[in-house]
Amino acid sequence: MKDLKNIDAIIFDLGGVILNLDYNLTVMEFEKHISNLDRNVFFGKKEQLPFFSAYEVGKVTTDEFIESFNAYYGKSFSTGDFKSCWNAMILDLPKKRIELIRALREQGKKVYLLSNINHLHELAVEDRFKEIGETGNFLSSFDKGYYSHHIGLRKPNAEIFDFVLKEQNLSPERTIFIDDSLHHVEGARSLGLHGIHLTNGEPLETQSYLYA
Repeated sequence: MKDLKNIDAIIFDLGGVILNLDYNLTVMEFEKHISNLDRNVFFGKKEQLPFFSAYEVGKVTTDEFIESFNAYYGKSFSTGDFKSCWNAMILDLPKKRIELIRALREQGKKVYLLSNINHLHELAVEDRFKEIGETGNFLSSFDKGYYSHHIGLRKPNAEIFDFVLKEQNLSPERTIFIDDSLHHVEGARSLGLHGIHLTNGEPLETQSYLYA
């Protein structure tokens, strides 16, 4: 991707693209309490426990999720203690990335957010947004935001990309999707979108094609 000349819309992932994350911090916090924790299915990008996915698509409430978590691991986390461990992965929300999104909209590009996210993490993102001096709602920075737990769909399934394309009347060949997870990018590419994979060490703000 050299420039945005033939692009109408950019769809951004949230964690690892706009929001800085470190999944390992959450894993490490829970490992302090769970000696037999399997990192391969504990909040993995490619594979995770079924009740994690259910929470991520809004099929269970936060209270129900914590109850399932405690039952599975034989623990008794309180809501507060669980939240502290669960949200440890969420780092900062760089203001320069919000400014980049706004600049793209000012140029006439449609800008969307598409994230696999759960309710507790959504609340944490709003906190990070306010911490950088912003007011209002984080999703107001975009033309529209799509959260998996709101719409009952999650990446990399084709249905979620098709849902966004149809609702916004977007042409795949004129739309970019940016994500830090390769299998999510591959899911977007399967529908004809320009999928861009941000690997470790590639901050969003260094992507030259996003600047006029």
